[in-house]
Amino acid sequence: MSGHLLGVYNRAPLAFDRGEGARLFTTDGQGYLDCVGGIATYMVLAPIRWSRP
Repeated sequence: MSGHLLGVYNRAPLAFDRGEGARLFTTDGQGYLDCVGGIATYMVLAPIRWSRP
């Protein structure tokens, strides 16, 4: 495991080839819905939005 990753989550044995909108596609063509894309951006900007009157 990389020294830059926490050992909290197991790495999924997936290799993503491309993305279209909210869908990611693996090298074998299997599609996945990206349900958590943008969550880190939201959490960074949320306090700024909440602090405005």
